[in-house]
Amino acid sequence: MENRPRTQDKRHAIRVKVAVPTSYIRFDDKGWVRQLATSRSMDVSSGGVRLRSSYPVDPREVLEITMAFRQRMLTFRGEVVHVTDSKDESLEFGVRIKEIRDEDRIALARFVIRKCRERRFKDRIFHN
Repeated sequence: MENRPRTQDKRHAIRVKVAVPTSYIRFDDKGWVRQLATSRSMDVSSGGVRLRSSYPVDPREVLEITMAFRQRMLTFRGEVVHVTDSKDESLEFGVRIKEIRDEDRIALARFVIRKCRERRFKDRIFHN
């Protein structure tokens, strides 16, 4: 039951657990690339993503994030809204999507909806 999609009042978005390879670019105050880092997604919604990485980020920092969803790479810019230490000495951080191309937003929304349907289907089969 813990794998069920959940809605958070604060975010007003359905979040689904998904672990996909992700990378992000950090920029300096002049907009130049400062660091390219790898991470793994923890969950995703149409409005944001939670990532786990060994490389630090700062709250309110703007990142360019690229995620590998099946045969499609999604790229967007987002603002780090929170950073917490993880149990395994890595960091978990939430990123709110700020800029995303329309086709990537649609692909992300379809991915979230598809995951919700898959989980509802599994719940119906195994819990009835």
